[in-house]
Amino acid sequence: MLTQARLAILAATTIASLLASTQAIANDYEECDYNGKIMRCRRDWSSGTMKVTWEDGITDSYTLIDRTTTTTSTWKDSRGGIWNSLIYSGSVILTNASNKNTIIFDGTRNECLKDWKLGNICGRN
Repeated sequence: MLTQARLAILAATTIASLLASTQAIANDYEECDYNGKIMRCRRDWSSGTMKVTWEDGITDSYTLIDRTTTTTSTWKDSRGGIWNSLIYSGSVILTNASNKNTIIFDGTRNECLKDWKLGNICGRN
Protein backbone atom coordinates (compact mmCIF):
# COMPACT_ATOMS: atom_id res chain seq x y z
CA MET A 1 0.00 0.00 0.00
CA LEU A 2 1.34 3.44 -0.93
CA THR A 3 1.75 5.99 1.82
CA GLN A 4 0.67 9.61 1.38
CA ALA A 5 4.31 10.67 1.06
CA ARG A 6 4.89 8.17 -1.76
CA LEU A 7 1.69 9.29 -3.47
CA ALA A 8 2.81 12.92 -3.23
CA ILE A 9 6.19 12.03 -4.74
CA LEU A 10 4.50 10.05 -7.50
CA ALA A 11 2.18 12.99 -8.24
CA ALA A 12 5.11 15.44 -8.25
CA THR A 13 7.07 13.22 -10.61
CA THR A 14 4.09 12.95 -12.93
CA ILE A 15 3.56 16.73 -12.95
CA ALA A 16 7.28 17.34 -13.51
CA SER A 17 7.26 14.92 -16.43
CA LEU A 18 4.28 16.71 -17.93
CA LEU A 19 5.96 20.07 -17.53
CA ALA A 20 9.17 18.87 -19.14
CA SER A 21 7.33 17.42 -22.12
CA THR A 22 7.37 19.32 -25.39
CA GLN A 23 4.10 17.69 -26.35
CA ALA A 24 0.82 19.35 -25.41
CA ILE A 25 -1.27 17.32 -22.97
CA ALA A 26 -4.91 18.07 -22.23
CA ASN A 27 -6.80 16.77 -19.22
CA ASP A 28 -10.52 16.24 -18.81
CA TYR A 29 -12.52 18.72 -16.76
CA GLU A 30 -12.09 18.21 -13.02
CA GLU A 31 -13.48 19.75 -9.85
CA CYS A 32 -11.60 22.95 -9.02
CA ASP A 33 -11.91 25.66 -6.41
CA TYR A 34 -11.22 29.36 -6.96
CA ASN A 35 -11.28 31.27 -3.67
CA GLY A 36 -13.90 28.93 -2.25
CA LYS A 37 -16.09 28.84 -5.37
CA ILE A 38 -16.30 25.34 -6.81
CA MET A 39 -16.40 24.97 -10.57
CA ARG A 40 -15.00 22.61 -13.14
CA CYS A 41 -11.79 23.40 -15.00
CA ARG A 42 -9.33 21.76 -17.34
CA ARG A 43 -5.53 22.06 -17.36
CA ASP A 44 -3.55 21.77 -20.58
CA TRP A 45 0.22 21.32 -20.29
CA SER A 46 2.85 22.21 -22.86
CA SER A 47 6.56 22.67 -22.28
CA GLY A 48 6.57 24.52 -18.95
CA THR A 49 3.21 26.22 -19.54
CA MET A 50 -0.12 25.40 -17.93
CA LYS A 51 -3.32 26.72 -19.52
CA VAL A 52 -6.43 26.59 -17.36
CA THR A 53 -9.86 26.65 -18.99
CA TRP A 54 -12.76 27.21 -16.63
CA GLU A 55 -16.22 25.80 -17.36
CA ASP A 56 -17.49 29.35 -17.95
CA GLY A 57 -15.01 29.77 -20.84
CA ILE A 58 -12.45 31.97 -19.05
CA THR A 59 -8.84 30.90 -19.65
CA ASP A 60 -5.67 31.65 -17.72
CA SER A 61 -2.07 30.79 -18.60
CA TYR A 62 0.79 30.13 -16.20
CA THR A 63 4.49 29.78 -17.04
CA LEU A 64 6.80 27.78 -14.81
CA ILE A 65 9.47 30.04 -13.29
CA ASP A 66 11.12 27.67 -10.82
CA ARG A 67 10.63 24.15 -9.55
CA THR A 68 11.72 24.66 -5.95
CA THR A 69 11.22 21.07 -4.70
CA THR A 70 9.55 17.93 -6.02
CA THR A 71 6.20 19.18 -4.68
CA THR A 72 6.50 22.97 -4.94
CA SER A 73 6.98 25.37 -7.86
CA THR A 74 6.65 29.04 -8.75
CA TRP A 75 4.54 30.22 -11.69
CA LYS A 76 3.86 33.53 -13.45
CA ASP A 77 0.41 34.20 -14.89
CA SER A 78 -0.28 36.06 -18.13
CA ARG A 79 -0.97 39.29 -16.16
CA GLY A 80 2.35 39.13 -14.30
CA GLY A 81 1.07 37.64 -11.04
CA ILE A 82 3.35 35.24 -9.17
CA TRP A 83 1.85 31.99 -7.88
CA ASN A 84 3.30 29.30 -5.63
CA SER A 85 2.13 25.74 -6.13
CA LEU A 86 2.00 22.79 -3.81
CA ILE A 87 1.18 19.25 -4.85
CA TYR A 88 -0.62 17.48 -2.03
CA SER A 89 -2.68 14.32 -1.96
CA GLY A 90 -2.87 14.25 -5.76
CA SER A 91 -4.20 17.81 -5.96
CA VAL A 92 -2.42 21.03 -6.93
CA ILE A 93 -2.86 24.20 -4.86
CA LEU A 94 -1.86 27.56 -6.40
CA THR A 95 -1.59 30.59 -4.12
CA ASN A 96 -0.90 34.20 -5.02
CA ALA A 97 0.59 36.03 -2.02
CA SER A 98 -0.02 39.49 -3.54
CA ASN A 99 -3.77 39.26 -4.07
CA LYS A 100 -4.50 36.30 -1.73
CA ASN A 101 -6.18 34.28 -4.49
CA THR A 102 -6.09 30.50 -4.21
CA ILE A 103 -6.87 27.88 -6.84
CA ILE A 104 -7.16 24.20 -5.98
CA PHE A 105 -7.15 21.74 -8.86
CA ASP A 106 -8.86 18.40 -8.30
CA GLY A 107 -10.04 19.35 -4.83
CA THR A 108 -11.85 21.96 -2.78
CA ARG A 109 -11.00 24.47 -0.08
CA ASN A 110 -13.13 22.46 2.35
CA GLU A 111 -11.07 19.31 1.66
CA CYS A 112 -7.87 21.33 1.97
CA LEU A 113 -8.87 22.69 5.37
CA LYS A 114 -10.67 19.73 6.93
CA ASP A 115 -9.15 16.63 5.35
CA TRP A 116 -5.62 17.75 4.46
CA LYS A 117 -5.35 20.22 7.38
CA LEU A 118 -3.15 22.67 5.43
CA GLY A 119 -4.48 25.84 7.07
CA ASN A 120 -3.57 29.13 5.37
CA ILE A 121 -2.31 27.34 2.26
CA CYS A 122 -5.98 26.61 1.50
CA GLY A 123 -6.81 30.31 1.13
CA ARG A 124 -8.35 33.04 3.18
CA ASN A 125 -11.48 32.64 5.28
